[in-house]
Amino acid sequence: MGTMSKKSKHKKRRKFRLSKQDCQKLLIKNATAAELLFKNILIRHHIQFEFQKICYGYIVDFFLPCLDRGLIIEIDGGIHNRKDVKKKDGFRQKNLERKGFCLIRFSNSDVEDEITILDALSNFKTRPT
Repeated sequence: MGTMSKKSKHKKRRKFRLSKQDCQKLLIKNATAAELLFKNILIRHHIQFEFQKICYGYIVDFFLPCLDRGLIIEIDGGIHNRKDVKKKDGFRQKNLERKGFCLIRFSNSDVEDEITILDALSNFKTRPT
């Protein structure tokens, strides 16, 4: 019964990784309340956007095609206050800005203030839907 070799007993497990497209679908399906609220603000004000768009290898919460360059909006929950996540966010933001995008971050609580959102977006020439 105990004929299992040491090699087969200690096989390395493969890490399961989802494709970007599968991650994107999961993020859309499991959108946070703040993301859905922000999405509704954009819809009500006829602002064109793409939700959970793949952009240079990153999945961004919102992509707004502006007349001069793309605008990326990230809605940050509490986990984004962690030091390791902030570092990763900063690296990601720099890479996207190098590609010519502008990136704005809102906290979950910021999204509840529609006037603040619209004021921030008014600085960009967004395309109407």
